[in-house]
Amino acid sequence: MNLRFASAVLFASFAFGCSSDPAPMSGTDAAADAPAADAPAADAPAGDASGPSGEALVMMFGCRNCHQSMNAADGVLSGQTMPRPNTMAYGSNLTPHMTAGLGAWTEDQVIRAIREGMDEGGRSLCRTMPRYGGAPANMTVDQARTIARYLRALPAVDRMIPSSTCP
Repeated sequence: MNLRFASAVLFASFAFGCSSDPAPMSGTDAAADAPAADAPAADAPAGDASGPSGEALVMMFGCRNCHQSMNAADGVLSGQTMPRPNTMAYGSNLTPHMTAGLGAWTEDQVIRAIREGMDEGGRSLCRTMPRYGGAPANMTVDQARTIARYLRALPAVDRMIPSSTCP
């Protein structure tokens, strides 16, 4: 497989994938004083000699395509209230909010969701959520851990997202 084709396949899989419902979520209230969508978290882990930062990995793997609200006032990676095209799958709130986001999840549960598409209870997420641990992404555990730590460093946003219905 040539590099140009592999890059195109990788981009397409990330551009159209997203998470289903990593936590029970409903409603659409947004935090009025949430930071701008592109504002990095002040205490977000930075990249080091071993690899890129969590924010850079989120950008590289296309997480914002599904998990970033169209309204910057809603906060960074606080989910989408519109389902993915031709589905009833919603990009969930990835902030560390305890009830609306991933705050109750362990780091290992977040890593498993990213790499294997499994929720905190071991159930499969909708297929719109790419399984980044496999081909073509082949995300390492260390990359997923860096993303999980970045997500933990984001401001918690109390923004409920509708529950996804998988086909």
